[in-house]
Amino acid sequence: MSREILHVLNIEDNPADADLLMETLALPDMPARPPQSIHIHWVPRLEQGLAHMVAETFDAILLDLNLPDSRGLDTLLKVRSLAPNTAILVMTGNDDEELALRAVQAGAQDYLVKGQVNSALLERAIRYAIERKRIESALNRRASELEALYQTFLEINTGFELSTVLNSIVERVAHLINAPMVGLFLLNPEDESLILTVAHDEMARYIGAVIQPGEGVTGRVAQTGQLMNVPDYEHWPYHAAVFASAPFKRVLAIPLKVQGRVIGVIHISDDRHTGLFDADEVRLASMLADQAALVVEKARLLEAEKQRSLELARSNRVIAALNGVSSRLQATMDTEQIMETVGAELQNLGVFLEIARLDPESGDLVVQYISLDQHALAEAEALVGHPIPSLHRGDVLQHPLRLLEERKPRFNNQVWQMFASTFGDIPREVIHTALAKLRITPETCSIFLPMMVKDRPVGALLIWGNDLVENDVPAFTVFAGQVTAALENARLYNEIQKLAIMDELTGLYNRRGFFTLAQQQIRVAERLNSGLLLIFADIDGMKEINDTLGHQMGDQALKDAAHILRQTYRTADVIARMGGDEFAVLAMMSEKPETGPLARRLAEQVEEFNATHPLHAPTHACTLKNVPKRNKDDFPFFNPTSPDFKNRVYRSRSGAAACHRPDRRP
Repeated sequence: MSREILHVLNIEDNPADADLLMETLALPDMPARPPQSIHIHWVPRLEQGLAHMVAETFDAILLDLNLPDSRGLDTLLKVRSLAPNTAILVMTGNDDEELALRAVQAGAQDYLVKGQVNSALLERAIRYAIERKRIESALNRRASELEALYQTFLEINTGFELSTVLNSIVERVAHLINAPMVGLFLLNPEDESLILTVAHDEMARYIGAVIQPGEGVTGRVAQTGQLMNVPDYEHWPYHAAVFASAPFKRVLAIPLKVQGRVIGVIHISDDRHTGLFDADEVRLASMLADQAALVVEKARLLEAEKQRSLELARSNRVIAALNGVSSRLQATMDTEQIMETVGAELQNLGVFLEIARLDPESGDLVVQYISLDQHALAEAEALVGHPIPSLHRGDVLQHPLRLLEERKPRFNNQVWQMFASTFGDIPREVIHTALAKLRITPETCSIFLPMMVKDRPVGALLIWGNDLVENDVPAFTVFAGQVTAALENARLYNEIQKLAIMDELTGLYNRRGFFTLAQQQIRVAERLNSGLLLIFADIDGMKEINDTLGHQMGDQALKDAAHILRQTYRTADVIARMGGDEFAVLAMMSEKPETGPLARRLAEQVEEFNATHPLHAPTHACTLKNVPKRNKDDFPFFNPTSPDFKNRVYRSRSGAAACHRPDRRP
């Protein structure tokens, strides 16, 4: 504990007790104590004590509760009311201890029994009482601060008038810091000047005063964003003109900030004392300045929200329409149909659409769909003499690709200027005509919308129209997410469907895929009155390949056989691996099917393959069979659950000649 000299007021009506106290402090029973570490000032009456408390500052007060002009706890209450932050020790006789305890409960820091304390105990009791009072005062002050902050918080988060809350904050600053002159300046965003908006006490006569950036304490704080603590304003050389005659002694100015941006300044002045505002005062004022900044920002946000509500009323039609489109997207898993639906529905809103998907291999953004009439697009390009960028299916988009990296929607009200700048020296009226065909005018705005799947960009939507406003961005952002989900679901569905009918090893259709597509092929052949040719093929010696060369080479043989079949037959033919080493092909023939040419073509492909590979393709055996025209409901041959399916297959194969059986070579 520090050993500075303490000033103590002793209010005691008994001179003998007062002398005893002085003698006790003078006794040399505390060698570590410097001489005269406690100065005692004695008065016999409460009235005298109160007068000294007004004129001087004491660290502690020794108080006898029973005085000629005051008795009991009322004595303590009178002293506390005048010196609320001063430690009070009650001095009592042996018969007054109960009263002394009640005094401690009423706010005294301690009590001492007269004649029962030595020098060391008395000094320690005084110093401990001072420290306890200091802690108590700090806690009380902190409680007052928290209460002020809490009340401000309540005002901020309930219905409030900006001026009312700011006035409350200014009053709280004045009360808690005990500063008589407090004002709050708000920044004018147009010229960055500061206007005194609310003020306390004498500062109120300056309401409406304007301070320029860098002018005086307030202007400098607004300009630098840093608080200023001026201990002697009268001799500070940079006064603001409006405060030239102000009776300021010391000034504290603190910026009001929102996200690092200064929106105002709270100005605290004292016309009684010079010297710096202490750290606690600066801390408290800074907290309340932060609260004031929140109030101002919330008020501005509320005003902006009101304006936005008016604008959103205009957007309700857009949102309702977009919701209707989104619900219709759930009815299909066809990618083309989804894009056509979106494009058509947006055109009903006067909005046009371009959809681009991110190529996972090249990383390019490639246009997949445009809702413009292709004839109009061609006419526009004819007028300007070259293709129009970013409006072609298959075009790689560079600028939108850079936008996609930001993963944020982007509103653009310079669409006409952006496109017109790409046309070079073409006359302005020609540009007008060409862009009008693309539904682009000087009033056209656009919204770039990234398509995200699990925080990963997969493409982008670009929409444009004359009625778009920036407030449409949130609605279209949600809509873009719904379109993205629909397209992604369609893609996954198609992939799953494809996986269900494809053979993973060879990439051909599997048995299920063959029968599914064969049924479709038969219906088409019946409608076109065409013939069908069914071809079966297998690999001779497959077991020997697996046994001697291993299953890896066996898999390669199956892949080679699939490759040869693809080279032999058309893309429109249904080619499948039925299982094991067995393959099947169903080909539609416009004329009467003939097996000879197809058998020879397969043989030629086998020989051509063998001529270019170190290991020749295994021997292939194939069977070709005409499929007779039947009634549409009579195709058990293609029903995998039909009990006579295998019998038909083996009968057809045993009745046909092998297409080619070359000698097997290593």
